[in-house]
Amino acid sequence: MFGSSPEVERERLKFSDNLAQGELFKPWKPIKHPQFGDMEIGGWVKMSSRLPHPFMLQDLVHRNAAAVIFTAQYTPKVIMDVFEVKKIEGNLWRVRVRLVNEGVMPSVSHATMKNKLYPPDILSVTGNGAKVVSGGVLTDPYMDLVDYKEYKPEVQMCQVPGSGKIEYQFLVSGKGDVEIKFESRKAGRISKVVALK
Repeated sequence: MFGSSPEVERERLKFSDNLAQGELFKPWKPIKHPQFGDMEIGGWVKMSSRLPHPFMLQDLVHRNAAAVIFTAQYTPKVIMDVFEVKKIEGNLWRVRVRLVNEGVMPSVSHATMKNKLYPPDILSVTGNGAKVVSGGVLTDPYMDLVDYKEYKPEVQMCQVPGSGKIEYQFLVSGKGDVEIKFESRKAGRISKVVALK
């Protein structure tokens, strides 16, 4: 290895001789190369410094599997709650949706959003007899403050934070059933049908 001290090389040779039956280091020997003539080959075998010896692979695989299982416990688990369907006047309805992430990881990471690695999560509202007039992030439900989206309010791009929640408000005109759908590459898909009545 480049930059190794003689002490480190001696320890590696002891490991090869005593635990790996000498398989990690091959003695130097002369050969005749057809193009370059007299040469010597030998030394540390390929991958001897990158992978553990076969008898140690079981331990490596066990540690890796434990790390993957541990990480999987913290992946995003998003739950959708339609916590309010209220008639405002005529055929105009206020629909409020809460997305709660029970996992520690966000549904979309900040790096993914910043570098646009793949599409963000989508929250959408559709219905045959209904049209979304306005929609956006519900910033304060008590003061009725909403950060409305100007174009295509029926489709909201979102990110559910880890161990957190976000709330949306939609103003829907019409009657009948509307489908509220959450789609995420990491957190899966959720769909709920709500009756405007």
